[in-house]
Amino acid sequence: MHVLKTARRLVRSAGIRSMDAYLGIDTTSQLETRAPTVFRPGTDQKHYESLDYVYLNGILNRLGLMPHDVFYDIGCGAGRVLCLAARRRVRRVVGIECVPELAD
Repeated sequence: MHVLKTARRLVRSAGIRSMDAYLGIDTTSQLETRAPTVFRPGTDQKHYESLDYVYLNGILNRLGLMPHDVFYDIGCGAGRVLCLAARRRVRRVVGIECVPELAD
């Protein structure tokens, strides 16, 4: 069972890194060093983790975005959703992130 979990994690990581490379972005390489500094107990901030590209594409497909739509991502993190949304036919994509470590 442990071997299967490890294999799944490696395949998932390879898929994410491949898609990041295709989009010309990097949403994973420094996640390990950024995530601990992002969570600040006693605030409304939560642990940062983005969904897989497969799930995000599914969500964006269900939104039915149109060419006149403006897409906002509040708490955009490293920008994975923004990059996917920007590849669709929408008027504009806007990301808002208050945590400098993630926005960098």
